[in-house]
Parts: sequence; C-alpha cells; structure tokens
Amino acid sequence: MPDHSRNHSRQAEATDHERRTENNLVGAYLLFLFVALFFLSILHHLINIPNWYIDDLLLFQCGYIGALGGVLYCAIAFWRHHANGNWMKKWALWFVFRPVGSAATGLISYLALKGGLFALSTSTATKPNTSYIYLVVAFVAGYKMVSFLTKIEDVILLANSNTKGKDEGAK
Repeated sequence: MPDHSRNHSRQAEATDHERRTENNLVGAYLLFLFVALFFLSILHHLINIPNWYIDDLLLFQCGYIGALGGVLYCAIAFWRHHANGNWMKKWALWFVFRPVGSAATGLISYLALKGGLFALSTSTATKPNTSYIYLVVAFVAGYKMVSFLTKIEDVILLANSNTKGKDEGAK
C-alpha cells in the first residue's frame, strides 16, 4: 500500500521550493530594475549622450523616475507579502508589469505639466528648479499610479465640463 503522507510531503516541499524560487526571481528582478533605472537617470552625467536625447532629457528622466517609484512600491508590497508568508503565484505578473505602467505615468506627468494641465506655482522668494518638480511629480505618479491616473481623469473631466458651460453660454 502506497504511503500517501510521504507523497504529500514531497509535493509540499516541491511547492515550497517553487514559491521560494519565484520569490527570489521577483526580488532579483526588482533589485535589477532599481539599479538599472537609477543608472539610466544619471547616465547623462557619465557619458556623452546624443543631442536628440539631451533635448528630451527631462522627458526620459520622468519615465525613469516614474518607473523607479513603481519599483519602490513593488518592493514594499513584495517585502510585506514575503515577510507575511502570503505570497501568491498569480501576483508575479503584477510585479513585472507595475513598473512599466509606472514609467508610463511618469511620462504622462511630464506631458501634463508641460501642457499646463497642472499649474506650478511657488510662494517663496527664490524660484525653484522646475526640473526637480517634474521629477518629484513623476516619482509620485509612478508610486501612486492608480491615484495619479484618477486625478488626471478628474482634472480632464472638470476642464471639459467648464469648457462646455462656457461654450453653451456663448450661444
């Protein structure tokens, strides 16, 4: 008669090993992405960059910094799930693609600021370096991706409703 408890134990060990391997891969991916994005964001200081890249440097940096915000968000979530032992295999793709979405929101933040969707103002006597403001907004956009996209949608809907009211009043 086969020993089912021994087979069950081997299956549990194999599943545990697969989970640890997957955890290690996700953790290594996030660490690699963090280092690569940091390097890309300072690359222009290290080597000669083509003019076409330099002309749009802030745009690229907003993408990198947005992705960096997403990687930090993923790293915190990964650590929590790993530390609590409640990792689920189906989350792996989320950890892979969240930084990509965060890079996109970093780029969107640049376009929103550059296009005047958000106003930058300061009440201090010294004028701040606006490129740093762009980068901070890109980081927050990447870190809080869903909240940022919701806010963008709200601003667009509000602007659209204000435009409709003005257009109807002009008739």
